[in-house]
Amino acid sequence: MASAWPAGDVRTGDEHLIRAILLWCFERLYHELAWSYDAVSWLVSGGRWREWQRVAASYVFGRDILDVGCGSGRFLGDLLDRDYQAYGLDRSPQMWRRAERWLRSRGHPGRIVGGDALELPFGPATFDCLVLTFPAPFERDPRFWSEAARVVRPGGRVVVVEGAASNSRLWPGLLERLWESRPRQSPFTFPRHLTETPPGQPSRWSKLSRAEVSGPAGTVWLVVASRNGQENSALTDSLE
Repeated sequence: MASAWPAGDVRTGDEHLIRAILLWCFERLYHELAWSYDAVSWLVSGGRWREWQRVAASYVFGRDILDVGCGSGRFLGDLLDRDYQAYGLDRSPQMWRRAERWLRSRGHPGRIVGGDALELPFGPATFDCLVLTFPAPFERDPRFWSEAARVVRPGGRVVVVEGAASNSRLWPGLLERLWESRPRQSPFTFPRHLTETPPGQPSRWSKLSRAEVSGPAGTVWLVVASRNGQENSALTDSLE
């Protein structure tokens, strides 16, 4: 994962090319190479990938949870093992079929839904919390946030793992330092439509927060958007 807050769209021509290549590689990993997803994630993170994911569990709110872009279903399995009423969504048939088989083997059948994050196949106010444990292009798309506001109950939240770093000297520290050697980009900012609303029209998101969590496995950066409504104040205050 990226080792700093994701950047805006301030990129050189070379960076656009690198981004295009990376996106092409990710598409292959999510589709025809889905069988290798867990192994690749473990390799590039130096075995820390699952620990980075689990940090997000501390910010999950409520009981009804949707894991958006659930991949092979490992984080979703964590939520189900903790007795959350959780479901996973993925647009890759290869990936969600793989996740479904794995979850069924653990006694959690029927928890995967195939679909697009820009057109969530759920009714209004279905979930208390949406979780994304891998940076995805759609997280900056206004259509995703419109759909999130529709399916998240008032007082719920969206939790996004925006990046992580191992802080290691060898592996994957070498890869992280190579990634950071690129030209510096603009710092992370929330999508404008989340922070700017027409006069007299209240925002559907009452609180936009960032969190940085450090531990033995490294540092994880998260973004938390709280849906307008009454939320657990203890959890909200912890994000200050």
